[in-house]
Amino acid sequence: MEIAKNKLKDTENGATQENKNQAKAGVDQAQASVAQAQAGVAQAQASVSQAEAGVTQADTSIAAADTAIEQAQASIKQLKISLSDIEKNIEKCTLKAPVDGVVTTVNVKKGDMVCESATISERPLSST
Repeated sequence: MEIAKNKLKDTENGATQENKNQAKAGVDQAQASVAQAQAGVAQAQASVSQAEAGVTQADTSIAAADTAIEQAQASIKQLKISLSDIEKNIEKCTLKAPVDGVVTTVNVKKGDMVCESATISERPLSST
């Protein structure tokens, strides 16, 4: 743009009207180019701002996902502990007789709570 202005001054100092018009057109074109470049810079700055906002949003999403993963892992750990407790309780609920035989009478029904010393079933005495 500075070159175009210098050309215009040189031309004004003894040039014909046509030369002056050409120089003026050169200055106008340079000013239009500057305005277009400034618009490009503004557009680029807006794109950068938009990209930065996208990065910030992505960082927030990643942090939320990390938190969700940690919570899920904690839930899995707790569920494994619960499963282990349930398996131990099932093992405790399995009736085991010290000898082979046939149960003839059951003194409890499903859902009843019993203690270790309770008689819950009877079997006939062996005749041998």
